[in-house]
Amino acid sequence: MIYFTSDTHFFDIDVINKLSDDRFVDVKTYNEFIVDQWNNIVNQDDVVWHLGDFSIPEKACIAQRLNGKINLILGNHDFGFGFQDERFFEIQNFYLDNGFAMVCQGTYVLEVESQLLYLSHLPNNGNPYPDAYLYDDIKPKDYMKPLICGHVHKHWVYNGHQINVSCCAWDFKPVELNILLDLI
Repeated sequence: MIYFTSDTHFFDIDVINKLSDDRFVDVKTYNEFIVDQWNNIVNQDDVVWHLGDFSIPEKACIAQRLNGKINLILGNHDFGFGFQDERFFEIQNFYLDNGFAMVCQGTYVLEVESQLLYLSHLPNNGNPYPDAYLYDDIKPKDYMKPLICGHVHKHWVYNGHQINVSCCAWDFKPVELNILLDLI
């Protein structure tokens, strides 16, 4: 199986507080809830595309507690976001050493069932945050093809041909590929 998620923000107390979710009395409760939600549906042999904002850098090793082979597209809260020079090799090694199967920047094109899916942390439009202009040069181009993204948390799930897989929009669970294909 293939799953998608984003914006887990493990150990990020500022983001967790903004969720205003009474289930999360502290960081530990939040982290354990997401680990349980994830591991209840994802098996070890599954592939999970995490579309950014995984955790604070010092705690990226929590990936080792999660089932599946995790491919990470860096988000704006992730260590190394935006680096395209020789430092990116160090950044990749950091994440690979912490349990990720693959790490990339920007937009990744995935072909599934003869369909191209564009994967990115950022949406190509519909970014609700005041600092959205900061990402104009790096947000994905609008190819009028399905874009699976994160970043917008609960602001929207479906926006034109974009689908937001932020974990807080999907009850903190990774979303299975077939569910997304049904939305496209």
